[in-house]
Amino acid sequence: MKKKGLCILIAGTALFAAACGQGNAVNNGDAAGNASSQAAVERTTSAPAESSATETVAETETQNAQMGNPWSEVTREEAEEACPRLFVAPEGSSDEVWSVMTPSAEDTEAGRGPLVQLTFKMPEGDSFTARAQYGAGADEDISGMYYDWDVNDDITLSNWGEGNMKGKCMAYSGDDESAQLCTWYDIEIGIAYSLGVSGKDLDGLDIQGVAEAMYDGESESDFMPSDFLQEEAQKDEFESFDQVISYLKKGQGYAYLTVTGSEDEVLAITDKVSEKDKTAHSVYIYAKRDGKVQNIGNILGSGDEDSWPVRCADGIIYSGDDTCYESWFIGEAPNGVMMKDSVNVYAENGQNEYVGFLRESNDFDHDKDFTGGEEEFNALIKERDTKAPVEMTVVE
Repeated sequence: MKKKGLCILIAGTALFAAACGQGNAVNNGDAAGNASSQAAVERTTSAPAESSATETVAETETQNAQMGNPWSEVTREEAEEACPRLFVAPEGSSDEVWSVMTPSAEDTEAGRGPLVQLTFKMPEGDSFTARAQYGAGADEDISGMYYDWDVNDDITLSNWGEGNMKGKCMAYSGDDESAQLCTWYDIEIGIAYSLGVSGKDLDGLDIQGVAEAMYDGESESDFMPSDFLQEEAQKDEFESFDQVISYLKKGQGYAYLTVTGSEDEVLAITDKVSEKDKTAHSVYIYAKRDGKVQNIGNILGSGDEDSWPVRCADGIIYSGDDTCYESWFIGEAPNGVMMKDSVNVYAENGQNEYVGFLRESNDFDHDKDFTGGEEEFNALIKERDTKAPVEMTVVE
Protein backbone atom coordinates (compact mmCIF):
# COMPACT_ATOMS: atom_id res chain seq x y z
CA MET A 1 0.00 0.00 0.00
CA LYS A 2 1.37 3.40 -0.93
CA LYS A 3 2.18 5.60 2.04
CA LYS A 4 0.63 9.02 1.72
CA GLY A 5 0.83 10.59 5.16
CA LEU A 6 -1.15 13.61 6.21
CA CYS A 7 1.33 15.09 8.58
CA ILE A 8 4.39 17.07 7.43
CA LEU A 9 6.58 14.48 5.77
CA ILE A 10 10.27 14.43 4.95
CA ALA A 11 10.40 14.46 1.14
CA GLY A 12 13.63 13.90 -0.64
CA THR A 13 14.43 15.70 -3.85
CA ALA A 14 15.68 18.94 -2.36
CA LEU A 15 16.77 17.69 1.01
CA PHE A 16 20.30 18.46 2.07
CA ALA A 17 20.29 18.15 5.83
CA ALA A 18 22.06 16.98 8.90
CA ALA A 19 19.74 16.58 11.89
CA CYS A 20 20.00 19.24 14.59
CA GLY A 21 18.16 18.57 17.82
CA GLN A 22 14.58 18.55 16.59
CA GLY A 23 15.37 20.68 13.57
CA ASN A 24 15.72 19.37 10.03
CA ALA A 25 15.11 20.37 6.43
CA VAL A 26 12.42 18.84 4.31
CA ASN A 27 12.17 19.15 0.54
CA ASN A 28 10.26 18.75 -1.65
CA GLY A 29 -21.67 17.39 11.47
CA ASP A 30 -21.56 14.99 12.93
CA ALA A 31 -23.80 15.09 9.94
CA ALA A 32 -25.34 11.83 10.69
CA GLY A 33 -28.72 12.01 12.36
CA ASN A 34 -29.81 15.50 11.35
CA ALA A 35 -28.36 15.91 7.89
CA SER A 36 -31.18 15.51 5.39
CA SER A 37 -34.04 13.34 4.30
CA GLN A 38 -31.40 11.04 2.88
CA ALA A 39 -29.92 10.40 6.33
CA ALA A 40 -31.94 7.24 6.82
CA VAL A 41 -31.42 5.64 3.42
CA GLU A 42 -34.62 4.10 2.18
CA ARG A 43 -35.39 1.34 -0.30
CA THR A 44 -37.59 2.79 -3.03
CA THR A 45 -39.38 -0.44 -3.90
CA SER A 46 -41.62 -0.23 -0.85
CA ALA A 47 -43.43 2.38 1.16
CA PRO A 48 -41.70 3.72 4.28
CA ALA A 49 -42.35 1.63 7.32
CA GLU A 50 -41.91 2.29 11.00
CA SER A 51 -38.19 1.83 11.80
CA SER A 52 -36.22 0.85 14.85
CA ALA A 53 -33.68 3.48 13.85
CA THR A 54 -33.28 6.18 16.47
CA GLU A 55 -33.88 8.78 13.80
CA THR A 56 -36.36 8.40 10.95
CA VAL A 57 -36.77 10.18 7.66
CA ALA A 58 -39.80 12.05 8.94
CA GLU A 59 -37.95 13.28 12.01
CA THR A 60 -35.06 14.44 9.86
CA GLU A 61 -37.34 16.30 7.44
CA THR A 62 -38.97 18.05 10.39
CA GLN A 63 -35.58 19.13 11.65
CA ASN A 64 -34.59 20.37 8.21
CA ALA A 65 -37.77 22.38 7.93
CA GLN A 66 -36.98 24.03 11.25
CA MET A 67 -33.25 24.52 10.73
CA GLY A 68 -32.88 24.76 6.94
CA ASN A 69 -31.37 22.03 4.81
CA PRO A 70 -27.60 21.97 5.50
CA TRP A 71 -26.85 20.17 2.21
CA SER A 72 -25.88 21.89 -1.01
CA GLU A 73 -26.19 20.01 -4.30
CA VAL A 74 -22.88 20.01 -6.22
CA THR A 75 -21.25 18.48 -9.26
CA ARG A 76 -18.94 15.48 -9.12
CA GLU A 77 -15.99 17.81 -9.75
CA GLU A 78 -16.98 20.05 -6.84
CA ALA A 79 -17.36 16.99 -4.62
CA GLU A 80 -13.81 15.92 -5.51
CA GLU A 81 -12.54 19.31 -4.38
CA ALA A 82 -14.21 18.78 -1.01
CA CYS A 83 -12.77 15.30 -0.44
CA PRO A 84 -9.81 13.58 -2.12
CA ARG A 85 -9.85 9.92 -3.15
CA LEU A 86 -13.59 9.91 -3.69
CA PHE A 87 -15.82 7.05 -4.86
CA VAL A 88 -17.90 6.86 -8.04
CA ALA A 89 -21.44 5.66 -8.63
CA PRO A 90 -21.43 1.97 -9.63
CA GLU A 91 -21.72 1.11 -13.29
CA GLY A 92 -25.37 0.76 -14.30
CA SER A 93 -26.71 2.96 -11.49
CA SER A 94 -29.00 5.94 -12.09
CA ASP A 95 -30.45 9.04 -10.37
CA GLU A 96 -26.97 10.12 -9.25
CA VAL A 97 -27.02 13.19 -6.95
CA TRP A 98 -23.95 14.71 -5.26
CA SER A 99 -24.24 17.03 -2.29
CA VAL A 100 -21.97 18.56 0.35
CA MET A 101 -22.51 19.64 3.93
CA THR A 102 -20.22 22.50 4.93
CA PRO A 103 -18.36 21.68 8.17
CA SER A 104 -19.11 23.59 11.34
CA ALA A 105 -16.52 25.87 12.89
CA GLU A 106 -15.77 23.14 15.41
CA ASP A 107 -15.26 20.59 12.62
CA THR A 108 -12.95 22.94 10.75
CA GLU A 109 -10.94 23.60 13.88
CA ALA A 110 -10.62 19.84 14.36
CA GLY A 111 -9.38 19.41 10.77
CA ARG A 112 -12.52 17.84 9.32
CA GLY A 113 -13.50 18.64 5.77
CA PRO A 114 -16.99 18.89 4.29
CA LEU A 115 -19.20 15.81 4.43
CA VAL A 116 -19.71 14.59 0.86
CA GLN A 117 -22.77 12.54 -0.07
CA LEU A 118 -23.80 10.59 -3.18
CA THR A 119 -27.25 9.08 -3.64
CA PHE A 120 -27.97 6.70 -6.50
CA LYS A 121 -30.32 3.91 -7.53
CA MET A 122 -29.25 0.44 -8.61
CA PRO A 123 -31.06 -1.38 -11.45
CA GLU A 124 -32.89 -3.59 -8.94
CA GLY A 125 -34.56 -0.48 -7.51
CA ASP A 126 -32.50 -0.09 -4.34
CA SER A 127 -31.57 3.50 -3.41
CA PHE A 128 -28.21 3.92 -1.69
CA THR A 129 -26.52 6.75 0.16
CA ALA A 130 -22.73 6.90 0.18
CA ARG A 131 -20.73 9.37 2.27
CA ALA A 132 -17.10 10.39 2.68
CA GLN A 133 -15.39 12.86 4.97
CA TYR A 134 -11.74 13.83 5.03
CA GLY A 135 -10.41 14.32 8.55
CA ALA A 136 -13.11 12.28 10.31
CA GLY A 137 -11.91 9.94 13.02
CA ALA A 138 -11.53 6.23 12.40
CA ASP A 139 -14.33 5.47 14.88
CA GLU A 140 -16.72 8.22 13.80
CA ASP A 141 -20.07 7.21 12.29
CA ILE A 142 -20.84 9.48 9.33
CA SER A 143 -23.57 7.25 7.88
CA GLY A 144 -26.66 8.77 9.53
CA MET A 145 -28.01 5.24 10.11
CA TYR A 146 -28.70 4.25 13.71
CA TYR A 147 -29.96 0.71 14.08
CA ASP A 148 -29.46 -2.07 16.57
CA TRP A 149 -27.42 -4.10 14.13
CA ASP A 150 -28.01 -7.85 14.15
CA VAL A 151 -24.84 -8.51 12.14
CA ASN A 152 -21.50 -6.71 12.40
CA ASP A 153 -18.81 -8.42 10.35
CA ASP A 154 -15.21 -7.43 9.63
CA ILE A 155 -14.42 -7.38 5.92
CA THR A 156 -11.61 -6.58 3.49
CA LEU A 157 -12.56 -4.70 0.34
CA SER A 158 -11.02 -6.38 -2.69
CA ASN A 159 -9.84 -3.25 -4.51
CA TRP A 160 -9.77 -0.29 -2.14
CA GLY A 161 -6.34 0.25 -0.61
CA GLU A 162 -4.78 -2.15 -3.12
CA GLY A 163 -6.94 -4.92 -1.70
CA ASN A 164 -6.00 -4.24 1.93
CA MET A 165 -8.78 -1.88 3.00
CA LYS A 166 -10.44 -3.10 6.18
CA GLY A 167 -14.07 -2.35 6.87
CA LYS A 168 -17.31 -3.55 8.41
CA CYS A 169 -20.62 -4.78 7.03
CA MET A 170 -23.66 -4.45 9.26
CA ALA A 171 -27.21 -5.67 8.83
CA TYR A 172 -30.52 -5.18 10.61
CA SER A 173 -33.68 -7.16 9.98
CA GLY A 174 -36.96 -6.09 11.55
CA ASP A 175 -40.58 -7.01 11.08
CA ASP A 176 -41.24 -4.05 8.79
CA GLU A 177 -37.81 -2.86 7.67
CA SER A 178 -34.29 -4.04 6.99
CA ALA A 179 -31.06 -2.11 6.62
CA GLN A 180 -27.47 -2.71 5.58
CA LEU A 181 -24.43 -0.55 6.12
CA CYS A 182 -20.83 -0.85 4.94
CA THR A 183 -18.12 1.36 6.45
CA TRP A 184 -14.40 1.62 5.78
CA TYR A 185 -11.58 4.01 6.64
CA ASP A 186 -8.51 5.09 4.69
CA ILE A 187 -5.88 5.39 7.41
CA GLU A 188 -3.27 6.70 4.96
CA ILE A 189 -4.92 10.05 4.46
CA GLY A 190 -7.72 9.98 7.04
CA ILE A 191 -11.00 9.57 5.16
CA ALA A 192 -14.12 7.86 6.54
CA TYR A 193 -16.54 6.20 4.11
CA SER A 194 -20.03 4.76 4.48
CA LEU A 195 -22.57 3.13 2.18
CA GLY A 196 -26.08 2.38 3.37
CA VAL A 197 -29.48 1.19 2.22
CA SER A 198 -32.78 0.40 3.97
CA GLY A 199 -36.09 -1.07 2.89
CA LYS A 200 -38.71 -3.72 3.36
CA ASP A 201 -36.71 -6.71 2.13
CA LEU A 202 -32.97 -6.75 1.47
CA ASP A 203 -32.50 -10.50 1.15
CA GLY A 204 -29.78 -11.30 -1.35
CA LEU A 205 -28.35 -7.77 -1.45
CA ASP A 206 -24.52 -7.69 -1.41
CA ILE A 207 -23.62 -4.28 -0.03
CA GLN A 208 -19.91 -5.11 0.07
CA GLY A 209 -20.03 -5.80 -3.65
CA VAL A 210 -21.65 -2.41 -4.24
CA ALA A 211 -18.94 -0.72 -2.16
CA GLU A 212 -16.25 -2.45 -4.19
CA ALA A 213 -17.93 -1.36 -7.41
CA MET A 214 -17.63 2.27 -6.24
CA TYR A 215 -13.83 2.21 -6.17
CA ASP A 216 -12.32 4.88 -8.42
CA GLY A 217 -8.79 3.96 -9.42
CA GLU A 218 -8.29 7.35 -11.05
CA SER A 219 -8.64 9.07 -7.68
CA GLU A 220 -5.58 7.23 -6.38
CA SER A 221 -2.41 9.27 -6.62
CA ASP A 222 1.09 9.47 -5.28
CA PHE A 223 0.33 12.87 -3.77
CA MET A 224 2.32 13.34 -0.60
CA PRO A 225 1.94 16.71 1.12
CA SER A 226 5.25 18.32 2.02
CA ASP A 227 3.81 20.77 4.54
CA PHE A 228 0.70 21.93 6.35
CA LEU A 229 -0.49 24.06 3.43
CA GLN A 230 -0.34 21.24 0.90
CA GLU A 231 -2.23 19.09 3.34
CA GLU A 232 -4.94 21.75 3.45
CA ALA A 233 -4.95 22.44 -0.30
CA GLN A 234 -4.55 18.77 -1.30
CA LYS A 235 -2.16 19.74 -4.08
CA ASP A 236 1.54 20.48 -4.41
CA GLU A 237 1.69 22.90 -7.33
CA PHE A 238 0.34 26.44 -7.41
CA GLU A 239 -0.06 29.12 -10.04
CA SER A 240 1.51 31.92 -8.03
CA PHE A 241 2.74 33.01 -4.61
CA ASP A 242 -0.62 34.74 -4.15
CA GLN A 243 -2.40 31.43 -4.61
CA VAL A 244 -0.19 29.83 -1.97
CA ILE A 245 -0.96 32.69 0.43
CA SER A 246 -4.68 32.34 -0.28
CA TYR A 247 -4.66 28.95 1.45
CA LEU A 248 -3.20 30.34 4.68
CA LYS A 249 -5.59 30.65 7.60
CA LYS A 250 -5.98 33.29 10.26
CA GLY A 251 -2.90 33.50 12.48
CA GLN A 252 -0.60 31.89 9.93
CA GLY A 253 1.96 33.99 8.11
CA TYR A 254 4.32 34.57 5.20
CA ALA A 255 7.40 36.54 4.20
CA TYR A 256 9.40 37.09 1.02
CA LEU A 257 13.12 36.30 1.34
CA THR A 258 16.21 36.86 -0.77
CA VAL A 259 18.30 33.71 -0.52
CA THR A 260 21.65 32.81 -2.05
CA GLY A 261 21.19 30.38 -4.93
CA SER A 262 17.87 31.81 -6.13
CA GLU A 263 17.69 34.61 -8.68
CA ASP A 264 14.17 35.49 -7.53
CA GLU A 265 12.71 35.99 -4.10
CA VAL A 266 11.32 32.91 -2.39
CA LEU A 267 8.20 32.73 -0.25
CA ALA A 268 8.46 31.52 3.35
CA ILE A 269 5.21 30.45 5.04
CA THR A 270 4.49 29.25 8.55
CA ASP A 271 1.54 27.72 10.37
CA LYS A 272 2.40 29.47 13.63
CA VAL A 273 3.45 33.09 14.13
CA SER A 274 4.70 34.26 17.50
CA GLU A 275 2.25 36.70 19.03
CA LYS A 276 5.16 38.37 20.80
CA ASP A 277 7.12 39.62 17.78
CA LYS A 278 5.61 38.13 14.58
CA THR A 279 8.50 35.70 14.11
CA ALA A 280 8.40 32.02 13.20
CA HIS A 281 10.13 28.97 14.63
CA SER A 282 9.72 26.94 11.42
CA VAL A 283 9.25 28.01 7.80
CA TYR A 284 8.31 26.23 4.57
CA ILE A 285 9.95 27.60 1.44
CA TYR A 286 8.20 28.02 -1.92
CA ALA A 287 9.80 29.03 -5.22
CA LYS A 288 8.93 29.11 -8.91
CA ARG A 289 9.98 25.96 -10.75
CA ASP A 290 9.05 25.10 -14.36
CA GLY A 291 6.27 27.65 -14.46
CA LYS A 292 4.70 26.51 -11.18
CA VAL A 293 5.18 27.46 -7.54
CA GLN A 294 6.35 24.51 -5.46
CA ASN A 295 7.68 23.69 -2.01
CA ILE A 296 11.48 23.43 -2.26
CA GLY A 297 12.24 22.68 1.37
CA ASN A 298 11.20 23.04 5.00
CA ILE A 299 13.28 24.50 7.82
CA LEU A 300 12.00 23.13 11.11
CA GLY A 301 13.28 24.92 14.18
CA SER A 302 14.65 23.42 17.36
CA GLY A 303 14.43 24.52 20.97
CA ASP A 304 11.77 26.74 22.50
CA GLU A 305 9.50 28.23 19.84
CA ASP A 306 9.49 31.78 21.19
CA SER A 307 13.22 31.90 21.96
CA TRP A 308 14.77 30.65 18.72
CA PRO A 309 13.18 32.23 15.63
CA VAL A 310 14.26 31.68 12.06
CA ARG A 311 16.55 34.50 10.88
CA CYS A 312 17.70 35.72 7.47
CA ALA A 313 20.53 38.05 6.45
CA ASP A 314 22.86 38.44 3.47
CA GLY A 315 21.14 35.65 1.56
CA ILE A 316 21.46 33.05 4.33
CA ILE A 317 18.67 31.62 6.49
CA TYR A 318 19.59 30.72 10.08
CA SER A 319 17.93 28.36 12.56
CA GLY A 320 18.77 26.32 15.68
CA ASP A 321 19.10 26.98 19.40
CA ASP A 322 21.93 27.20 21.96
CA THR A 323 23.03 23.61 21.24
CA CYS A 324 22.62 23.70 17.49
CA TYR A 325 23.82 26.01 14.74
CA GLU A 326 22.24 25.73 11.31
CA SER A 327 22.30 27.87 8.19
CA TRP A 328 20.69 27.41 4.77
CA PHE A 329 20.72 28.55 1.16
CA ILE A 330 19.42 27.22 -2.16
CA GLY A 331 21.40 24.38 -3.73
CA GLU A 332 22.54 24.29 -7.33
CA ALA A 333 21.30 20.78 -8.12
CA PRO A 334 18.76 19.75 -7.15
CA ASN A 335 17.52 23.30 -6.89
CA GLY A 336 16.06 23.21 -3.39
CA VAL A 337 16.75 24.22 0.19
CA MET A 338 20.26 23.09 1.12
CA MET A 339 21.95 23.10 4.49
CA LYS A 340 24.97 25.39 4.46
CA ASP A 341 26.36 24.77 7.95
CA SER A 342 25.43 22.40 10.75
CA VAL A 343 27.20 22.18 14.09
CA ASN A 344 25.84 20.43 17.18
CA VAL A 345 27.07 20.12 20.74
CA TYR A 346 26.74 16.74 22.47
CA ALA A 347 27.56 15.74 26.04
CA GLU A 348 29.83 12.69 26.09
CA ASN A 349 31.25 11.33 29.39
CA GLY A 350 30.80 14.68 31.07
CA GLN A 351 32.51 16.53 28.21
CA ASN A 352 30.99 18.55 25.39
CA GLU A 353 31.78 17.41 21.87
CA TYR A 354 31.25 19.67 18.86
CA VAL A 355 30.37 17.89 15.65
CA GLY A 356 29.34 19.20 12.26
CA PHE A 357 30.37 20.66 8.93
CA LEU A 358 30.69 24.00 7.19
CA ARG A 359 29.87 24.48 3.52
CA GLU A 360 31.35 27.44 1.67
CA SER A 361 29.17 27.29 -1.45
CA ASN A 362 25.88 25.77 -2.55
CA ASP A 363 27.33 22.57 -3.96
CA PHE A 364 28.99 19.49 -2.45
CA ASP A 365 32.52 20.35 -3.53
CA HIS A 366 33.54 22.76 -0.77
CA ASP A 367 32.63 21.03 2.50
CA LYS A 368 34.84 20.88 5.55
CA ASP A 369 34.43 19.38 9.00
CA PHE A 370 33.98 21.65 11.97
CA THR A 371 37.15 21.24 14.02
CA GLY A 372 36.60 23.94 16.64
CA GLY A 373 35.60 23.67 20.26
CA GLU A 374 33.47 25.63 22.69
CA GLU A 375 34.94 29.02 21.81
CA GLU A 376 34.41 28.62 18.07
CA PHE A 377 30.92 27.17 18.54
CA ASN A 378 29.86 30.02 20.82
CA ALA A 379 31.19 32.50 18.25
CA LEU A 380 28.88 30.96 15.62
CA ILE A 381 25.88 31.19 17.95
CA LYS A 382 26.71 34.79 18.87
CA GLU A 383 27.05 35.80 15.24
CA ARG A 384 23.80 34.07 14.28
CA ASP A 385 21.88 35.83 17.05
CA THR A 386 22.89 39.21 15.64
CA LYS A 387 20.96 38.44 12.44
CA ALA A 388 17.47 39.87 12.12
CA PRO A 389 14.60 37.44 12.74
CA VAL A 390 12.26 36.96 9.79
CA GLU A 391 9.18 39.13 10.41
CA MET A 392 6.07 37.39 9.13
CA THR A 393 3.02 39.07 7.64
CA VAL A 394 0.14 37.65 9.66
CA VAL A 395 -3.06 36.56 7.93
CA GLU A 396 -6.02 38.27 9.55
